[in-house]
Amino acid sequence: DWKVYKNEKYGFELMFPNDWTSTISPYSTATTGKESSFILGNILGISGISFTINQLGSEALGSIYRSAKNLDQYTNLLVRKDEKGNIFRKFVKEITVSGRRALWFEVYQWEVDKQSFMWVPAIYFQDQNNIYEINPSGSITVSLLNQILSTFKFIE
Repeated sequence: DWKVYKNEKYGFELMFPNDWTSTISPYSTATTGKESSFILGNILGISGISFTINQLGSEALGSIYRSAKNLDQYTNLLVRKDEKGNIFRKFVKEITVSGRRALWFEVYQWEVDKQSFMWVPAIYFQDQNNIYEINPSGSITVSLLNQILSTFKFIE
């Protein structure tokens, strides 16, 4: 049994495990005044998936990302190496989310529940003038992530 998360503002819905909750990211509301970021996760907050929706050309994107006109331009602007030249973001594959072309990257980042750095997925896709960014954390398996992504659909 899974719950349905429905977002009327951006016109989509998806399903997530019954023991998870949905919350609006306080960072999103504080910086933009809009509910453009939300988190689905377990009650302890250790494992979950964050969703961020960025409008292309928006002032909130800052001077670097604001110039992007589409998904490819946006992801090409993402930093891929640190100041020492170490790769921390790499392209993995192209997938489809709700009929939209999506780009699957892996990001080398600190995972609190594992107490170590790990390669974790970061998925990006575009609908109209919005870039969707999906970031799992904690003990989310690729299988569970794919299952959740398979339920994501745009509604009219």
